[in-house]
Order: sequence, then C-alpha cells, then structure tokens
Amino acid sequence: MSNDTINGIITDDDVIHSGWLTKSPPQKKMKNAASWTIRYFRLCYFTKESFDRVKAICTKIDPAGESKDEADKEAADQSPNRLCLVFWKNESANEKPLRAISLRDSSIRRLEAHPDQSLDKKFPNMITLVTPSRKYFFSDRNPDSANKWLEMIGEAIKYNNDGELSVQ
Repeated sequence: MSNDTINGIITDDDVIHSGWLTKSPPQKKMKNAASWTIRYFRLCYFTKESFDRVKAICTKIDPAGESKDEADKEAADQSPNRLCLVFWKNESANEKPLRAISLRDSSIRRLEAHPDQSLDKKFPNMITLVTPSRKYFFSDRNPDSANKWLEMIGEAIKYNNDGELSVQ
C-alpha cells in the first residue's frame, strides 16, 4: 500500500492506469487541430466519499448517466465504488484536476477514421468515449498504449455497470 496521494484524495493505489493522451475539445469547439490538447489522465477507483471530495475540487465534472427513473438515479448516486477518468494539465500531483469523467452508462470504441478526415494524420489511434453528457475523442501516437487505454476504460465501464473488474 502506498501513502502517496494526489491532491490529498487519490492514493497511488487508487490509480489503475495513467498516461498522456491528446484530447479533443467539445465537438462544437472542434475547429482545427490547434484546439486539441495533451493532458495527463488517470483511471481511478473511488469510494463514494473520495469521489465526492474529487467533485469538490475539480474544475468540471461530467455527471453519471442521467436516468428519468428516480430509483435508478438514487441507486447510481448511492453506489459505494466507481471508476472515473480524471485528467490534469500536467502530471503534477499538486495541481487540481481539470475534470472527472464518470464512466457510468458510457461506451468506448476505436475509431478507424475521425469524422473530420483532416485530423486522422495528426491524431492517430483515435478512441471515442461517449458519456451521457458528451462525446470525447482521444488520440495516442503509440498503438499499443491506445489499445491499453481502450481495454482499461472498457473494463472500467463494465465494472461501473455490473461490478466486475477483470483487468488491473
């Protein structure tokens, strides 16, 4: 067990996978390649309490899947554990995270080609993450690393939906 913490909330033991990815802006702001940013991502395991603390310090939070059924909403909110994708401007453990992306009711897949084909050469190995609130595009120059992200986030989505985590 490690005592090192990120912002005093996330321990090294809570981080399942981490690394650099190039991230698209929201689709309505996706005008050109210059609007994409490189960010440091951590796929983290949270208890309900630690997730609430992360929500309090993040610049932005993407909500968990919205359900019209109040019982579903309450069950999702009371879930004791969840995996989220959190990103920072850099790797520093002292900076506040920019955003926490809930993976509940989300999907991820590899893109063979970006809808804007002019971006394909600049951003290879494209992955798209679709959450109830937004569609994210990520790129990793290394195909093996992109495949690992795809696998890890896919497993996190599965875990958040059915409680089973098969890779670490």
